[in-house]
Amino acid sequence: MLAEEEESKLVYAGLWDKTIQKIDLKEKAIVSSWQALSDAVKAICITEDYIFVAGSDPVIRAWDHEGKKSKDYVGHQGWVYALKVHDNMLFSGGDDRSVKVWDIESCVMLDELLGHENGVTTLEFANGELFSGSYDHSIICWDIEEIKQQIEEREMMKAAEKESRVYEDKMKGVKKGKKGAKGSKGGAKAKAGKEKEKEKGKGKAKGKGKKGKK
Repeated sequence: MLAEEEESKLVYAGLWDKTIQKIDLKEKAIVSSWQALSDAVKAICITEDYIFVAGSDPVIRAWDHEGKKSKDYVGHQGWVYALKVHDNMLFSGGDDRSVKVWDIESCVMLDELLGHENGVTTLEFANGELFSGSYDHSIICWDIEEIKQQIEEREMMKAAEKESRVYEDKMKGVKKGKKGAKGSKGGAKAKAGKEKEKEKGKGKAKGKGKKGKK
């Protein structure tokens, strides 16, 4: 598996021995090499900031260009064959028959595209659409704007649900506070009543004492 940096004339090779080799085409030499996965490398995608690597290890890993690991994307249930980046989103196709959409910076899975009956082996963008190919001998066309809209609607629903839970928790706290205040008020009344009875009893005792002396 190969991926190229056109401007710097560097090629990154993903190998079965779990490593990535950084190769200088001009010098025809291996600049550096490191273990990228816990199993064979089957897909590489390069951006200005990251080198995304996937393969027989179900975890997708992002490395910087110096070979320092930066991020992990956990969610696939098998081998990952394809990686593509579009608008700060990472798209991955795997043996679990799904295309997953990730937020690059947070590593959160934003969406899961289902439709294939076998492993997804290739991904490509063209004319505002995503094309996914599979071992099931089919190609599915996905509308990018529709995917973004679904993600946006889902995020809005999550935010609304979170806000609703916060409101419910606040209301529960208010109700508990009212009950506590009511109990305290009742206790104060009971205490005042007892004090009043006590004073009344003292007054009666004093009166009887005076009568006895006469």
